[in-house]
Amino acid sequence: MTFSVIDDYESRRLRRAKRSMRIDSAKRKRNEGLKYLAFSVIALLLATSCSRSVARKEEPLPVFDGVTTDFTLTRSRIKLPERLEVRAVFRNTTSETRVFGFLDFGVDARLYSKGQLLGDLCPTTDDPLQSVTLKPGENYEIVQEVFTPQCYNLAPGQYSIRFNYNLRVLRSDALRKQYEEMYNHPQYSIVPWDGRGHLFTVVE
Repeated sequence: MTFSVIDDYESRRLRRAKRSMRIDSAKRKRNEGLKYLAFSVIALLLATSCSRSVARKEEPLPVFDGVTTDFTLTRSRIKLPERLEVRAVFRNTTSETRVFGFLDFGVDARLYSKGQLLGDLCPTTDDPLQSVTLKPGENYEIVQEVFTPQCYNLAPGQYSIRFNYNLRVLRSDALRKQYEEMYNHPQYSIVPWDGRGHLFTVVE
């Protein structure tokens, strides 16, 4: 009789222990599942953030009279008194030949230091209209020097340059007015050319 009671007690204790082990195992699996879900959510958020960042970098260039202009600096570091050298690639996005007019890249460009607009110290000159004839889908590259550091009295440091397009050089008044309405009638008919800031550093 005594052994029967002891056996029954041991049997119940073993069942409770097994039940506890099953519960602990279920909790571990649930926690692992929650961790995996959390990691998945974090990974998805990071991927979304990266894709948005890439999307911002790949935003289409503004189009003027069917032509885009992609600016790059040939070097991001210049030594006083070197000039800044700029490469522009014009692309005709239409199915027709375009004669695209523009002024020197530096004419309406703006320089910034730590987000502050710098004043141009060089005298204003009459810059002749330039043009390039582009066949449908054709690219054309041109390189120009812009701004001596003396024009802005640049000290060693980091700067940003933004290129602007003058709508008054468009081939017709009707086309110019269309763009002025699109850009909410900008002052002096000057609008962002490629919509980007290009960083460069000046050293002694």
